[in-house]
Amino acid sequence: MWWKIYFWIFGVLSVIGVLALIKFIPWNFADILIIVSSVLTVLALYSYVYQKTILTQQFWKYFFLFTVITSGLDILYNFTTLQNLYTLPEFLISKAFKDLTVVDYLIGLAITLPAYYANYKLAYLTPGSHAKSPKLVTKSKKKGVKKRK
Repeated sequence: MWWKIYFWIFGVLSVIGVLALIKFIPWNFADILIIVSSVLTVLALYSYVYQKTILTQQFWKYFFLFTVITSGLDILYNFTTLQNLYTLPEFLISKAFKDLTVVDYLIGLAITLPAYYANYKLAYLTPGSHAKSPKLVTKSKKKGVKKRK
C-alpha cells in the first residue's frame, strides 16, 4: 500500500517538475535528458509497484546504472571544488537546476531514493518478484494458505 501512495505522490511531483521546465524552453541536452529520465523513473516505479512488465530487465539494469552514475556525478560536480576546476559545456548544464541549493538537492534526492530502490529491485531481482512483501499470503499446493517467510 505504501508503494502505491508513494507512486502517485512521486508521479504528481514528476509531472509538476516537467511542467516547470516549460518556462526554460528552448531546452538544452541536459534538460531533455532530465525529462526522459523522469518519465522512465516513473515508468519503472509503476512497473515495480503494479507488477507490470514494461521493457526488459536488462533495460532496467542499464537505466539503474545510468541514474546512479548521473546522480553521483551531478552531486560530485555541484558540491565539490570540481565545478571551480572544470567548467562543463553549456549543453550539459540544465538551465532549470543551475541555481539549486544543497538543501534543494538533498530534498530531491530524499524524494527520489525510494524510486531508485524500486528501479534496483526491478532490474536485479528475479522477474515476478516486483513489489511483493514478505508478509503476503500465498497459496501452497499441499497446505492450502500459508504465510511466506
